[in-house]
Amino acid sequence: MKDKKCYKCGTDADLRPINPRNKNLNSCICKNCQNIKAKLYYDKYKDIVFSHYGNVCSCCGESEILFLSIDHTNNDGHLDTNSNNKKVNGRHLYPKIAKLGFPNRYQLLCMNCNFGKRMNNGVCPHKTIDTNNAYSV
Repeated sequence: MKDKKCYKCGTDADLRPINPRNKNLNSCICKNCQNIKAKLYYDKYKDIVFSHYGNVCSCCGESEILFLSIDHTNNDGHLDTNSNNKKVNGRHLYPKIAKLGFPNRYQLLCMNCNFGKRMNNGVCPHKTIDTNNAYSV
């Protein structure tokens, strides 16, 4: 019987079957290669989703990708669940958004606007500043 090795890097450490439902397969992948493969998959979808929504904060115009995040325009993130009724968020949300056809219920916000919206009852503080640069009451 031949020894199992990662089909990507050849290591025999921390192996997992490629198809978890069929553990009898000889094809395996190590945890490190599996993590790299998953990151590439989600990064691809993140790029697609961010490009579709303009690669810029829809509130303040920030364009540094590292500052941007997905926001639910109607503050309805609790509605994003998978088939097991578990909440879908973070990197798992990007493929879902693409598969749904980039609905208008999502937008890109920088982390400041996203956090400000969360702390200000669903409205970014930029939207509550009056024309004299003083906060409205």
